[in-house]
Amino acid sequence: MMLTPELIAQITAYLDATTLIPDHADLIFVFGTRLLTPAQLALDLYHQQPTSPIVLTGGNNRHTGQNEADSHYAFLTTMGVPTDTLILENRSTNTFENVTFAIPLIEQELQLPFVKSVLAICKWMHSRRALMTLKRHFPPGIRFYACTYEPEGVTRENWFLESSNEISNVLKNWERIPQYIGWGHIQEIVRDGDSYL
Repeated sequence: MMLTPELIAQITAYLDATTLIPDHADLIFVFGTRLLTPAQLALDLYHQQPTSPIVLTGGNNRHTGQNEADSHYAFLTTMGVPTDTLILENRSTNTFENVTFAIPLIEQELQLPFVKSVLAICKWMHSRRALMTLKRHFPPGIRFYACTYEPEGVTRENWFLESSNEISNVLKNWERIPQYIGWGHIQEIVRDGDSYL
């Protein structure tokens, strides 16, 4: 694929579904990763929105062997976040499983039909696919927000200059969305004001 400046801008704009942080979200959903960054963001959000349950997802990382959700859970509880604020899903291996494995655990703690807003914490290049996965599997009528981060210095401005591995990670999110839609794993989202529907 020839990455022209126009295509780079198109890919970046499409994948990046970052929104403003709402004053309140009924649920904060952390997508699994070996990085500690999303747990640090979740801690900041806990201080802003202490009544919002936080879902931690991710099983054993194939590169490090460490359990992603368990690592985030340990960090947050060490930092004073009450255990009854956290919902732990620690078996998933991909985005689809992050969401589908978490839903029964969420339903044990709160009634999903009463969830009207979800704030996802995820990498910027993963944010559209993350929100699309949530939309496909959560009840209708929810507003979705995305609090994003730039993993290990891979930014919106430089991803195409990084290693071939990082370029591949961004392009994978771009190229696989039509396939995931075809499989029924995700559903298209549309921007509506400060959030997505």
